[in-house]
Amino acid sequence: EGEGVEGSRERELERLKEGEIKRSREENIIAEKKEKLEKRKEENKRKKKTKGVPSTAWAVRLVDRILKRFWIRKIAPRIQAERSWWIQNEMTVDKYQSRARERELKNFEKSVHLMLGRGGA
Repeated sequence: EGEGVEGSRERELERLKEGEIKRSREENIIAEKKEKLEKRKEENKRKKKTKGVPSTAWAVRLVDRILKRFWIRKIAPRIQAERSWWIQNEMTVDKYQSRARERELKNFEKSVHLMLGRGGA
């Protein structure tokens, strides 16, 4: 009888140990999941902080591309046409006037370049 009681106690202790091992495994798994969650949260925070930068850079590039296309198709040919017209008709127009017009054109071109962020022409 004494051995039977001892045996049942040992079995109970073993079961308790197994239970503790299981519990510790579960706790480890839960702890790992929590750690992963924390890491993910931190990464998301970091991403949120930097998210604005690439998107604005992308927008700036897009706007720049559109403006460049607009500049090439619309503004530059007008300036060229007007300049060539003034140069062709320079003989008939007062020299001083044509020079002033040329200066005006240059200033306009510079201002457009500055507006588009290209620096002085």
